Amino acid sequence: MKQLLTESANLLRKDPILFLPKISSSLLSSLWIIGFLNFSNMRLILLASFPLIIILGLIAPILLADLVKNYPNYAFSQSLKTLLTSWKEITFFILLIFSLSFILSILTLSSLYIHIYTEMIILSIILIFVTFLIAILSSFLIYFMPITLLEAEKTVNTFIYSAKTSLSYKKEVLLLMIISITLLLLGLLGQGVVEGIGYIGFIFSRVISAAFSTYIFTLIPRFYLEKER
Repeated sequence: MKQLLTESANLLRKDPILFLPKISSSLLSSLWIIGFLNFSNMRLILLASFPLIIILGLIAPILLADLVKNYPNYAFSQSLKTLLTSWKEITFFILLIFSLSFILSILTLSSLYIHIYTEMIILSIILIFVTFLIAILSSFLIYFMPITLLEAEKTVNTFIYSAKTSLSYKKEVLLLMIISITLLLLGLLGQGVVEGIGYIGFIFSRVISAAFSTYIFTLIPRFYLEKER
């Protein structure tokens, strides 16, 4: 595991262009947020484009996974073509993420509603616990999907391959998830520190967060390819 962590960091240090997919999507979403907050006459148009912003954010780690998969002989143009030919698998992945997000949102809102408007605090706590378990379990099972959707022959296998790898290497994947969560929290912490200096700070903080997430999404395909090939 230590070797994987070190080699992934060295890979990004030697070839920083791999930061481009996540940073690009982060900058785009940052501009969307700034535009939404400052241009009220464009909010309807921006709201209509919101799903596209989310989709691009989900596609970025898949593009990065393909670049890492083909390293050092990668090409952005070829990776983009790969994404186009894998549109069914990517659509399945996006719909799965949207579905999970919807379910988790409903459960979270339900627990808040019960906590605020009823006296059934125990039920609210149970719902929060169930929501947490679903979030952890689903993250565990789909952890490798950014790379498996590029490897699977059938759309449904993108989930099966990911779940199979996670279950086969439970300890390692749980450790990777802990590292991922820690790095994401560090990114959010850095984001909170510099956001106070205005929009430049806000954009810079999003870039910092994107850099951390790039490292995470470099670890994922490297671990999968090392274990499953």
